[in-house]
Amino acid sequence: MTAAYSESLFAFFAFGAMWLLEKGQVLTSCFVFALATATRSNGIVNVGFLFYIQLQRCILQARVVGRTGVKLTTFLSYARISFQFVFSVAVGTTVVLLPFGLFQYYGYLTFCKPTMKPELLSNALLELSQKKGYRVPDMTRDLPSWCFQQYPLLYSYIQDVYWNVGFLRYFKLRQVPNFLLALPVTVLGSAAAWQYCTANPWFCLQLGLVDGKQKDQRGENPDFKGSDKPDSGFYSPKVFGYLVHASVLLAFGVFCMHVQVICFCAIY
Repeated sequence: MTAAYSESLFAFFAFGAMWLLEKGQVLTSCFVFALATATRSNGIVNVGFLFYIQLQRCILQARVVGRTGVKLTTFLSYARISFQFVFSVAVGTTVVLLPFGLFQYYGYLTFCKPTMKPELLSNALLELSQKKGYRVPDMTRDLPSWCFQQYPLLYSYIQDVYWNVGFLRYFKLRQVPNFLLALPVTVLGSAAAWQYCTANPWFCLQLGLVDGKQKDQRGENPDFKGSDKPDSGFYSPKVFGYLVHASVLLAFGVFCMHVQVICFCAIY
């Protein structure tokens, strides 16, 4: 609580963009998602929300068009809907990923095409880099290895070399206390996903790509057969996308990240 950190600002932008997306303000939500990506690089996964919401709307529109019965009109309508889907997803993805790409390009120019010597840097920064084993931009030294990769991403290199982030890398005996620390959140997240999927199995098998608002003649949701759960609150069809997002992050956190980070993710 004594240092400025980016989690709260990232949560503000991410939740704000999700709210705008639910309100149908797709373009505005794209720019707010981009601000989230500019705050923290893991904002790139929010592209999934844009893709999923647009795919749902595309399928819903296609179903409505399919009821017309006129072949030529149906074909042209399908073509228009498909073009709108591809265009909106492409533009939205570009906007959201742009801050991440710009930062990677900045890192590439700084370390792979350095234009300064260490003498131009402050003594405090040089002392810190020597103490921590960090690398500073230096035009007199050989370029770092990641500069020669097909996709020279600074972020991936830092995670691998400095943070030791990778699949099962944290599965060590000395990390058992951290796994115990993350256990309550892991159990709660897994239980929530299991409870939702078992209550709405057919809906989940269809990846939620159905109109959750459709009702049968009895006024019940046909995609929630065999379940007495309401179609609002936690069991609402709209929750599915967010549940998938949470489950994927949970699995990634357990198997690929420093597992104690899950405790902080639970705040959001």
